[in-house]
Amino acid sequence: MADLAAWAEEGVRGEITVVVSGAAPNESGEHVDLAALVRTVQARVAAGERLKDVCKELAATSGLATKTLYNAVVAAKPGR
Repeated sequence: MADLAAWAEEGVRGEITVVVSGAAPNESGEHVDLAALVRTVQARVAAGERLKDVCKELAATSGLATKTLYNAVVAAKPGR
């Protein structure tokens, strides 16, 4: 949202649409707090663990696909 606010700082003509998704479903159809998992991965990687290993472990315990979690962590990196 901060990126959107910065982009629209000087004003916007017309209207804009912001699409916000809900929690990502895991393989069993239950909803998972992907943002919380991403923060956990980031903290563990900052503490020295390998991104791939942390994503694999947390994906297994949450029921989320490893690739989904990994891609979310990569997308959340600053500057993306």
